[in-house]
Parts: sequence; C-alpha cells; structure tokens
Amino acid sequence: MPPAVPRSITPAHGLLLAVLLCLACCAALVLLAVRQPWMGLSLKADAASNQLLVVRAEGPAQGLPVPTVLQALDSVAGAPFTPNAADAIEEMDLLDSYAAIEQFYDRQQQLRRHLTAPELVLTLADMATAAHPPPARQFTLQPAAQRPLGSLPAMFWFQLLVGAASLSMGVWVLVLRPQDTAVRLFAVLGAMLPLSAWSAAVYSTRELALEPGLLRLLSGLNHTGALAYGALLVNLFMSYPKRLLGGRHLLWAPLAAAVFLLLGQAQLVGSPDWGTRLPIALAMTATLALAWAQWRATRQDPAARAALRWVGLSSVVGCLLFTLFYAVAPMLGWLPPLAQGWSFGLFLLIYIGLAAGLRRWRLFDIDEWAYRLWLWVAGMALLMALDLVLVLALRLDPTLSLGAALLLTGLAYLPLRNALWAWLVERRTLSEQALSSALLDLSFTPGREARTERWKQLLQRLFEPLQIRPAGASDGAVTQVRLADDGLVLWVPAVAGAPAWRISGLRGARELFRPRHVQQVSELVARLAAADAGRNAYLRGVEAERARIARDLHDDLGARLMSALSQHDLQRAQQHVRAALDDMRGIVHALAGQGAPWPDLVAELRHESGERLAAAGLALDWPLPDDASAPHAAPLLPPRHAAHLASMVRELLSNAIRHAQATTVAVDLRWQAGHIRLQVRDDGQGLQASATGAGRGLANLRRRVQELQGRWDVAEGAPGTCITALWPCEPAETQAPELLTGTAASG
Repeated sequence: MPPAVPRSITPAHGLLLAVLLCLACCAALVLLAVRQPWMGLSLKADAASNQLLVVRAEGPAQGLPVPTVLQALDSVAGAPFTPNAADAIEEMDLLDSYAAIEQFYDRQQQLRRHLTAPELVLTLADMATAAHPPPARQFTLQPAAQRPLGSLPAMFWFQLLVGAASLSMGVWVLVLRPQDTAVRLFAVLGAMLPLSAWSAAVYSTRELALEPGLLRLLSGLNHTGALAYGALLVNLFMSYPKRLLGGRHLLWAPLAAAVFLLLGQAQLVGSPDWGTRLPIALAMTATLALAWAQWRATRQDPAARAALRWVGLSSVVGCLLFTLFYAVAPMLGWLPPLAQGWSFGLFLLIYIGLAAGLRRWRLFDIDEWAYRLWLWVAGMALLMALDLVLVLALRLDPTLSLGAALLLTGLAYLPLRNALWAWLVERRTLSEQALSSALLDLSFTPGREARTERWKQLLQRLFEPLQIRPAGASDGAVTQVRLADDGLVLWVPAVAGAPAWRISGLRGARELFRPRHVQQVSELVARLAAADAGRNAYLRGVEAERARIARDLHDDLGARLMSALSQHDLQRAQQHVRAALDDMRGIVHALAGQGAPWPDLVAELRHESGERLAAAGLALDWPLPDDASAPHAAPLLPPRHAAHLASMVRELLSNAIRHAQATTVAVDLRWQAGHIRLQVRDDGQGLQASATGAGRGLANLRRRVQELQGRWDVAEGAPGTCITALWPCEPAETQAPELLTGTAASG
C-alpha cells in the first residue's frame, strides 16, 4: 500500500508533478523509439499468404514500387532472411506456444543484424504473382541510423496519451483523498496502465525488429502491468464502495499475479495461455464476483450503489467493446480486428469510470446516465447475441444476419427498454392530474398549519423518504430546490407559508435524488407560489371590497340617515332619506357588478342633482353633450367607477349646498380618451370661507380619487370654488362582475 500523500502537497501541485513525470517518461520513450534503424517501409502482415506487404515507402526506400511483397532481405551481416507475417506481429503473447515465441525472438535477432548493416538488399515481388514468383527484383538501400519523429504512427502517440491520462488521474484522486484505501489502490492501478501501455507503445509500433533483449524487457513490463492491473482491480472491488475484505486478504491477488508472472516469464507453464491469459481471465472473473457481492452489500446505501453502478458500467462497457472488436466483429464480418494499441483506450474508459465513482462526482447525474448506458449496453449485447446465433446456427450471410438481428432487436427490445426505464427511473411518479388536484386543494386549505401539513404529505407521497424535517438555523438559507450529499438529500425552499424542508432517503434510502427530481419540485414550488399569490390576491380583494362597502355604508349611507334623524323639518329629512336611498342604490349596483351605461348614468345623476339643488334653492348648470344619446357613445362604465362617480357628485353638491352659500352650481362631466373628468364649480363665498365645514367631505373625495389612481385639484374660483377630479377608466366589455378582480388589482 503506498504511503499517504503529505498534506503539504496540494491537488494542483500533485497534478503538476504527475504531468511532469508523464512528460519525462514520454520523452524517454520517444527517444528510445526513434533511436532504431529505419528502412522507410510501412509493412502489413498478410495472414492468408504468410507474407509481408510493403504498403508505403519513404526515406531510404523512396522510389520502391508499392504495394508489393517483401520476399527477402540480404546484407553482409549474414545469410539472406525470408520474412513472414509473424515477424510483424504486435504482441508476442498471441503466438500459440513458448517455442513459437522463442523462434520469434531468434528471427528478431537475425532481422536486427541485417537492419544495422550499412547496406541492405530487398527482394520484392508483385502481389498478383506472389504465388508464382517472377524473376527476382532486387533493390538496394542504406538504412538510416534512426527513424524520424514523423514516422512514429498515431497508435504510438495514442498509447502514450492513455498512459499519461491514467497516471494523472490516479495522482489527482490520490491527492484529494490520500487516506482512503480504495483511492490508494486506484492510484497504484493508475501506474500499472502506463507500465503496460508505454512498453507496448515501443515494440508494437516497431518498423520490423528490435534488439531481442530490449524486446524481452518491454514485453515483461507489459505483462507485469497487465497482471498487476487485474490483481489491483480485484483488491479495489474488495474495498470499494464497501469494505468486503481487508488486511492480509488484500495480498492474495497480488501474490497470485506475481506467481503467474514468474511462471510465465520462466516458461514453466504449458503455454502463454496459462502464463498470461488465464490469470487475466481469473482476475476478471473475481472482479465480477466481487462486484455482485458489492451490489448486495450496498442495498441500503444509494450513494455507494450509484457509484458502484457507474464503476460496474464502465467495466462492463470496456470489456464488452473489447470482446466486440477482438472476437465477435471479426467473426461476423462487421469490422476488422482492433489493433492492440487502440484497445488500451477501452481500459482507459474503465479507468475513467473508476475515477468518477471514487470521486463520487455528481453521483445524482451519473447514476441516471448509468441507467441509460446500461440499457444501451443491454441492447448492444442482445444485438450481438442474435447476430451470432443467426450466423453460427442458421448459417446466414453476415449482412443478412445483421439486418435480421437489427429488426428483431427493434421489435423486442425497444418496448422492453421503455418499460424498464419507467420501472427503474420513473416509477411511482404521481400523474399530472393528481399533482394539480393536490396543489389546488393545498392552496385553498384554510390555515397556515393545515397548508404546511398538506404540503408535507404531498412531498411524502412523491418521494416516500425516510425523513422530512424543517430546515433549522444551522442549515443556512434555503433559497432554491437543490441536491446535497451526493443526492442523498433534497432541499426545498419555504413557500406558501410552509417552512423550508430537508428531505432525505428517497424510496426508503434505496435511491438517490436526481436532477429530474429537482426540476419536478422546482415546478411544484413555482406553481404553489403562483397559486398562493392568487389566493392572497383573492383574499386581499375580498378584504378591500369589504372595507369599501363598510366605508360607503358608514360615510355615505350612515351619514345620510343620521342627518335625516337629526332633522326637525320633514321636508329636509325626506331629502336626506332620498339621498341615502341613492347611495344605497349605488352600493347595490357595485355589489351586483353591473356596468352602468354612460348616458343613463349621466342623465340619472343630472336629474337627481337638479332636484336636490332646486329643493335647496340653487340652480344647476349641467349641459349635456350633443352626442350623448348616440348609440356609439353609450359604453358601459365599470361598476366601481360608477359608484365612486355618483358618490363624488353627491358629496360635492352637498358641500355646495351646506357651505358655499352659492346660487348656481355648474357641473362638467366628460369621459373620453380613456379618462373621466369631473369638474364642479359654484359661485359661492370661496374656498377659504367654506373650508372648515367641508374638510371631512373633501378628504373623503380625495381618498376616492386616489383609489382610482387619479388626480385631484381644488382651486379658488372667480367667484366661488372649482374642484376638478381626473382618473383613468376603460369601458367595461360586458356586464360581468368585476367586484373582486378590480379591487384585488387595486389592492
């Protein structure tokens, strides 16, 4: 087990050290790769004819005909050499026996002697006549002492990149969590992949031959990295995400790998299958068994299971793709075999999945993606299995079998995938109708405590959590719906009088909260806030209307009746009662929500005002507009405006009768351009002389105009007083009630 990283090493410093180490190692590998003799040939093995094909010629071999067959090499360094397809093999372990491997090393030694000679003679033959060679055609070239940097193939650089990426990720995770046993194992695992990939990068991209001692060393490092990778992967699944085995048990897999490595390198087992492939297969089998044990151990830990789900997914996808490209696709004719160098990318995919799981980076995101990818992997596996059955069992043509497999997969798997997705991810979700009904019921539940309890019950129905508790002062402010603790906790802000909630343990702590839950609850909170705002506006409208009615009854109707009771003159008492009846009629019209036709209202007010002034001995000057009776000039005045207008006219006339000592009152009332303008002028004693008696009435009038969002002006006349009120007003479209909506808007 590697020692803990000193706390003085920050993640940035650790990653910088890893990058510098990678750069140094890659520079050494590049130097080793280019310091090899170079003919300038790009060769391809033809397994069918067991020959080597020259597919490109450059540098010292510039001008050679391509494509062509390389039949022999000759130099002063030894006897002519006849190359075959096995000489260009990428990985020596693919040979059937240790005898074949030793023969390969002997041939590499012979090739090396020729390549280091000052002059080399190549014998070539045309491809079309390779089976019946024509007269030999020979070409002479002088191999370069080293190959140029540009001659290194893309696969060489890819293997360097894979090793550097895995080593950097291992160091990065280690410096973030240096005390974690699983992370330490992961860091060592990250060093084994470059050990295997970097050594293979040199010998798998050689032009034709390397010095046998160097080749054996690089092959041994590759074997060491591969076997150690498998052993450490077993140990990692012993320790992560739950500790299944520890202590001395972690020595079993590395010791077994070391034994297999020694036996294989000493060639004490029957074949490379026993020395290399068998231990890797055993490591993969043990890893799968431990993954299943971890799955059972994480039943009550959704965060650990989400991490395991992602780690297992990356491992399965990597192995499945490796199997697809190495075995199934070549057998079925889909794709050419994947070169070993490119296959390291599949192991890097596994390593990235391990890093995401160990860091538990946004588990609530990768967990849902894991479900999606698991279903995709299942579909791909089903397609491969069906195609394999059709090719092997029914002897169908590969193209026909692939089409049939695609059709069967689409018919059978796609409906099953949708059902699995609904069961795994979207199960037990309330319908939109149920949510809307619950929110409506919650919004109009009377009482804050009752609404809070209904909201809590709705969240309980949605998530079946282990706990829902109000957020405390130590939890900080909760301003929006958010996830915490890797998706174990969902925070819900306060809304509709209910407190903020901390919800933990989705589905009895069997699942993690995910981004879709955040979106769902955010929508519910927004809808509940909107419904609560509507309910509050409704209640404010009701209260405002109640207050207005009470004010009208008190200020208008009550005052009129009190005045009537205090009168000893029957005629004056009747006038006050008549005025009270007019006020009551206006209040009833407003309650009924009936819009008043403008000409009818003006005529009624004019008639009423004339009678009141005449009874008091005053004249009325109220001319009607010429077009007042025209059909197009008869809009409906909203009831609230009609009630305020009638009250203002009556109050202004009452002030003129009581306090102005006037002989004539002039009224100018107009409704045009979206505004009502009321002006009342008298020829009495003026504002200063009458202000004391009219103060309360003027205050009431000013308040009414302010409620209508209008302007109020009182000025001295010449003689008398001129009072002007102006406020906006749009016609009522229908006679539908606007009792609550109008007052709610103004409230």
